[in-house]
Amino acid sequence: MKRKLSAICFAAVFITSSAALAATSNKVAVSDLHFQKTQNGLQNIQGLGQNTSGKTLGNIIVKFNLLKNDVVIGQAVDMASNIEPGQKFTINAIYNSIQLQPDSFKLTEVLATEK
Repeated sequence: MKRKLSAICFAAVFITSSAALAATSNKVAVSDLHFQKTQNGLQNIQGLGQNTSGKTLGNIIVKFNLLKNDVVIGQAVDMASNIEPGQKFTINAIYNSIQLQPDSFKLTEVLATEK
């Protein structure tokens, strides 16, 4: 648990790149995923999500495995709330790249609950 919280909260010091990934759940479409270095030096996974359910989604959780040489070395998570039908939202899943230096990532789960 502590490691997961650390992976979400700490600063990053390098930038890596990844091929854009796309995935779809029955309620949320996810696209344009890539590694990104932010203005304040944090490393994250960025992308776009869109509510495709036709109903307002109260909570959306997007989960990633961080990989190095195809070995899982950590996780990253982002959340969004109160997303209306058809509405898009940004994904910014921050992780601790001081300790974790992935060369790729994999979208592992998109959970969405209706409001």
